[in-house]
Amino acid sequence: MQANYAASLNVITRALLIFVPHVLGWLYVSTLIWPGGGPTLIWPPAGVAFAGLLLFGVRYWPVVAIACAVVELGMSGQPLLGAPFAVAGPTLGAVLGVLTARRLAGPEILGLNVRELGALLVGALVLGAVSGIIGTLGSYLIDGNSQPLRYFSSWLIGDLFGIVVCTPAMLRAYHLYTSGRLSPIEAPYGELAERLLWVLAMAMAMWMIVAYGVRAAAPVQGLAFLPVALLAWSALRLEPIFTAVAVAVLGLSVAAMSGLGIGGFETPQGLSDSAVVALFVAVLAALPHLLCAAEYERRQLLGRLAEAAHRDDLTGLYNRHGFDHHFERVLKSPSARGEAVALVHLDLDQFKLVNDACGATEGDAFLAQLASVLEAHLRPGDLLARIGGDEFVQLWRHTNRADADRRCDELLQLVDAFRFPSGERVLSLTASIGLVCVALQDQTMAQLQREATTAAQTAKEQGGHRIKRVVGVDLEVRQRQAAMQWAVKLTEALEQDRFRLFAQRIVPLRAGAETGPMIELLLRMDDGEGGLLLPGRFIPAAERFGQAARLDRHVLHMALGWFAHRREVRERLSRLSVNLSAASLSDDDLLPHLLRLLDETGFPPHKLCLEITETDAIRDLARTRALMEGLRVEGVRFALDDFGSGFCSFGYLRTLPVDYIKIDGSFVRDLAEDPGDRAIVRAIVEVSKSLGKQTVAECVESEAARAMVAALEVDYAQGFALHRPESLESLLDTRKLAGEVS
Repeated sequence: MQANYAASLNVITRALLIFVPHVLGWLYVSTLIWPGGGPTLIWPPAGVAFAGLLLFGVRYWPVVAIACAVVELGMSGQPLLGAPFAVAGPTLGAVLGVLTARRLAGPEILGLNVRELGALLVGALVLGAVSGIIGTLGSYLIDGNSQPLRYFSSWLIGDLFGIVVCTPAMLRAYHLYTSGRLSPIEAPYGELAERLLWVLAMAMAMWMIVAYGVRAAAPVQGLAFLPVALLAWSALRLEPIFTAVAVAVLGLSVAAMSGLGIGGFETPQGLSDSAVVALFVAVLAALPHLLCAAEYERRQLLGRLAEAAHRDDLTGLYNRHGFDHHFERVLKSPSARGEAVALVHLDLDQFKLVNDACGATEGDAFLAQLASVLEAHLRPGDLLARIGGDEFVQLWRHTNRADADRRCDELLQLVDAFRFPSGERVLSLTASIGLVCVALQDQTMAQLQREATTAAQTAKEQGGHRIKRVVGVDLEVRQRQAAMQWAVKLTEALEQDRFRLFAQRIVPLRAGAETGPMIELLLRMDDGEGGLLLPGRFIPAAERFGQAARLDRHVLHMALGWFAHRREVRERLSRLSVNLSAASLSDDDLLPHLLRLLDETGFPPHKLCLEITETDAIRDLARTRALMEGLRVEGVRFALDDFGSGFCSFGYLRTLPVDYIKIDGSFVRDLAEDPGDRAIVRAIVEVSKSLGKQTVAECVESEAARAMVAALEVDYAQGFALHRPESLESLLDTRKLAGEVS
């Protein structure tokens, strides 16, 4: 019952929106333009009927017919026999004109683009032609009109300019009423201040034209440049409704002034006079509409391009740029302040296995289908984006911590339950999720995203298929963020060549040992502010984020390149020790790369000693042996660093082709006081000797420790008690070396 009442009320409202403006248009004409009857310069009721049937459908033609009948009855001196023609002509013309326009441009026409404007113009011609033919026929049959062509032309001109002036304004005003927004596209055209300034300027221009024309009875055509310029401004800078309404006001004003013969306009006496005035109105009306349509199409195209730039080609979801754009709008919205939101970063576990097993095409299909599943489980107001190869992010608005925890658990189960058929196999993966719940205050988008991303990566490092929730100050997440920042700094330092080479002497303890300087390279990083950072600050980040092998290559390039230009120093040098990371031991390209580097720099391979830790060496024993044997053939030597600190047994010493065993400093620092350390060092020395390998004691920081390692027959020692690290240039200064030799 209530639905029927609402539908009936809607029909009545629409009928009144056609009928009332139709009658008002006739009153305007009869009062200001057409006191004597007959075809007129402008007929606004034609524009009203055309707009009404375009908006509400041709089924409302009876309303047009009734309005035409009321208008006809209100005209004094009109023959009653002409009423059927006066009603049938405009009604049938409006129906056929609307059907024609819709056939050309579709059912929804607002005259916003050039195509719709063209359809409106063609529809207007059909309306004017049909209405004019029927009206002229009635005039000929009833009054015996001796100039039917002139009568038809005047009728056609009146209908055409009634539509050009009035229809776009009515279409856009109704769109504003129903949509509740000025702009027909999502993005607004201009600022409020610009709109207000334009309205003020247009009002002043219209006042000048009307007031000056009425009071001075002087020609005002020269002032037409004012509204024309303002219409160009509105067409290019403001929403289309401003141009449409201004064109309607200006067109009706000029027509009224012409009809009243004021302001330099004379009342048209014939068809040629009407055509001249009509042409003037056409310029004022049509050109702004065309400019407005062209600007709308440009903005619409830019909007589509921006939307395409914000969309992921594979899944159709927002990409990182699109998500950032919408997230930033939420953060800047005053109404969002204090709102509880949840930011969710979802990272698939072991997605590489899908690509490796099925190929990239199947991997893409897997992601596209999973994206559809994730999208189907969104709530209104949620935001979902694919921001990386197998990474998704969601923003849940108006979501408290308890609700976010529950939804995250459901999301984890949703991914776990997802199955993707691929040939004869069915693929499935798990996910690692980072969850950040906050009440929006002064947080930045970058800060929140960084925390969610770090939490997801932490969850993955902990084994995957879990949720890492960031609650307050999460120490684990903060530590990983700090490591990530160090990784960025490390990359910048590599690109800007901000690493410095230091070195520490390795001192022989027994007669018959190698002569000449033996040094271990130590790395320092310039912090960009004049300070030098020790390796403990940046090496962990390099290892954690896959930059250790790149750093190793950089150090080798720096070191061997330094010696390439110092032949005298190179000849005096006995051994140069350089540390290698576990990542380098797994790098199949390191062997040919290092051999090529040795050849290019001319550094003697037998003077190069590469140090590897025992834990790194046994991680992939076969690959480590292959690298070592490939370099030992060329003369490169190897040292097993930090021996005793890991889980390496003495048995590995027989399988690893190393030349030196470096005893971990934890057994050396308290060697003089701890008999247990002495026993361990003694055992390492004895086993090394039996295998034909030499030993080096690290971290010799006192004279007592030096005396003790010498007593235990360790071959070499290094530490602060023997030499404090210094820059490579200072340590290997040729004058120092010459003094030592002499």
